[in-house]
Amino acid sequence: MTRTFQLFSSLSALTCSAGASLAQPGFAERTISTNADRARSVFAADVDGDGDMDALSASLFDDKIAWYENDGASPPAFTERIITTDAGAPFSVHAADLDGDGDTDVMSAAGFFDQIVWYENNGATPPAFTERVLTITAEGGISVFAADLDGDGDNDILSASINDDTVEWFQNNGATPPFFLRRTISIAADGVSSVFAADVDDDGDIDVLAAASIDDEVIWYENNGALPPSFSKHIISSTADGARSVYAIDIDGDDDLDVLSASRDNNTIAWHENDGMALPGFTERVISTTADLASAVFAIDLDNDGDNDVLSASANDDKIVWYENDGAVSPGFTARVLSTNADAAISVHAADMDGDGDHDVLSASSTDDKIAWYESDLDPFACPADLNGDGFTGSTDMAILLGSWGVNAFGDLNGDGITASADLAILLGSWGSCQ
Repeated sequence: MTRTFQLFSSLSALTCSAGASLAQPGFAERTISTNADRARSVFAADVDGDGDMDALSASLFDDKIAWYENDGASPPAFTERIITTDAGAPFSVHAADLDGDGDTDVMSAAGFFDQIVWYENNGATPPAFTERVLTITAEGGISVFAADLDGDGDNDILSASINDDTVEWFQNNGATPPFFLRRTISIAADGVSSVFAADVDDDGDIDVLAAASIDDEVIWYENNGALPPSFSKHIISSTADGARSVYAIDIDGDDDLDVLSASRDNNTIAWHENDGMALPGFTERVISTTADLASAVFAIDLDNDGDNDVLSASANDDKIVWYENDGAVSPGFTARVLSTNADAAISVHAADMDGDGDHDVLSASSTDDKIAWYESDLDPFACPADLNGDGFTGSTDMAILLGSWGVNAFGDLNGDGITASADLAILLGSWGSCQ
C-alpha cells in the first residue's frame, strides 16, 4: 500500500522526467564520397524530388558543387552528380526552392571567386542545373542560406563574406526566373564566418544570425518587418572566441528559439538561452569546451525523446559528436562521439537519409576529402514499454514493471540499471497501442 501511494503520488514529478531518452541511438558510418577535394560543407535535401533525401557538398580544391543521388534502398547508396567544377573554391552549399516551381535549387558561396551563386534545377530526372551568379564582389564568400526575409512568400538568399566583413541578403522578386536585389545588413561583422535565419523574437518575421570570428561575436539582426525590412544589430555573445558557426532551435522546450554557437579558438560549443521577452536577452550556457578547433554546430532530436540534441564537428580531433539533451528545464548534455575518423571535420548536418523515421547525421571532412553519413539504428516505431510483446502498452506491462521494482529486470526501460519511477513514467507516457 505504501509503495503504491509513493508511486502514484509522484506522477507530477514523473511527467517532468518522461522526456528522458528511451534509447540511445547507435550510428554506423557510411561513406558517400572520398572525392570531394578539401571538402568544406555538407547539406541534405530532396534534390530530384523522388521523396528521399540526397546529399550535397562543396569542396575547395576541385571547385566543386556536387549532389549525391539517393537510390532509396535500405541502406541507400549514393551516386555523385556534379553541378559545377567551376565554383571558385566554394565554402558553403545550401538548397531550397528559389523560383517557386516546386523543385530544389542549390546555392553556393565561393571564397576565391567572391561569388554568391544559385543553380536553377530544371526538374528533370535526374535534374540539370543552370548557374546564375548573384554577385562577384562578396569578398571571401563563406556562408549561404535561404529564407523568406521579406515575408512575401518566396525564398531570399542570405550570405556572409569574411574578407569584407559583410552580411547581406538578396531579395527575390518572385519572377520566373527570379531577379535578386542585393541588400546590405552589415559591413562590420568582423571576420563573419556563418549566417542563419530564424524568427528569434517570435514576432512573425525572419531575423538573421551571424558568427563573427575576429569580433568573437554571436549576433542577431532584428528584422523590423517593413517592406523591404531593415535590420538592427543585437549582440548575443562577445566571448565566442573565434566564432565559427551559428544555428537556432528551441533547446529547452519553452517554445522560443535559442541560439547555438561553435567557437574554434576556445574549442567551445555553447547554447544561448532565449528569455522569451519581446526583445530577447540571452544567457550563455556551455555544452563543451573540448571540441578541438570547433568548426560547426547543428541541432535536431536524434534520440526521438522530444527534445533537441546538439551536434558538432571539430577539426583538430577529427570528431563528430552529439550531445544528448536530458530534457530538464535547464538541460544538461552528455557528449557521445559518433566518429573520430572525420579527418579535419569541418561541417555537420542531420536528416533522415534512409527514410526510416529517425535522424541520421552527415559530415564533411577536409583532409580526407570525405562526405559521410552515419546511419542511426534507432527504431522510432519501437514500443519500449510493451514488455510482453503484444503490441500494446497496458495493465499487463504495468504488472511486469511493478513486479521487478527495485531490481535490474524487464522493467528497466531507461537503462539505468534499476526499475524505478522513471521507468513508470515511460510506461505511462506510452500507454496504448504501439501503432
